[in-house]
Amino acid sequence: MVEALYAVLGHLRRAAASGHVDPSSVFLLDMLRRCGPARPSDLATRTGLDQSTISRKLRTLEAAGYLHRTADPDDGRASVVLVTDEGNALLRVNLEARADALATVLAAWPEADRVDLAQLLHRLADDFGAFDGHGTCPATSHQPTSTRSVQEGS
Repeated sequence: MVEALYAVLGHLRRAAASGHVDPSSVFLLDMLRRCGPARPSDLATRTGLDQSTISRKLRTLEAAGYLHRTADPDDGRASVVLVTDEGNALLRVNLEARADALATVLAAWPEADRVDLAQLLHRLADDFGAFDGHGTCPATSHQPTSTRSVQEGS
């Protein structure tokens, strides 16, 4: 099962390859889009990446105009990062490419199978979130959104 998941994720990563932004940076942008502004240290905790890796990726994304850094309203000594309009546009293109790839592959599947797959994937994601504590956003943040349903291909 793990090998199959790796294969699917690899196909989706290649379908969405933007050429100038690495997949882990797109992942960070998407987390910020779904969960809302966050401190870099919180991103490191949520992703399991070390602080230096997060800092380097955030500097690159900020320089490219995909995110903005501002003072933390709760502690002016710290900063929070949030996705810019340019970052949201990059994510839209990325998600649409993945959704298109899924739609193409799943087009021949019966509707019931696509619905079952969507339900099982959501369940798996929820269970992993509960298992490792990284699947949910803090209560004060924005809740996850989706541009397209699995039935349509995402």
